[in-house]
Amino acid sequence: EKPPAALTPSATAAPVLDRVALQQETLWMEGAINTRSTLPTDAIHAQSDLVAVDWSGDAIELLSHLARQRGQTFAWTGVRL
Repeated sequence: EKPPAALTPSATAAPVLDRVALQQETLWMEGAINTRSTLPTDAIHAQSDLVAVDWSGDAIELLSHLARQRGQTFAWTGVRL
């Protein structure tokens, strides 16, 4: 008697990937993932006025823009590269 054949990862992944593709197509056709967000981009509303961010990267321009949208200013310390 022959032992059952082991399924290879590619053989088990193919049906899953087919289902994902079908689900994405369905969501696209129903307009769930192909429409623009109606959220306002010119205003930010938060429960507090103070936001602290610890970031290793180039975020000064982004954070300055976000602060201006809230009518605030962004102050940074450290070396700007």
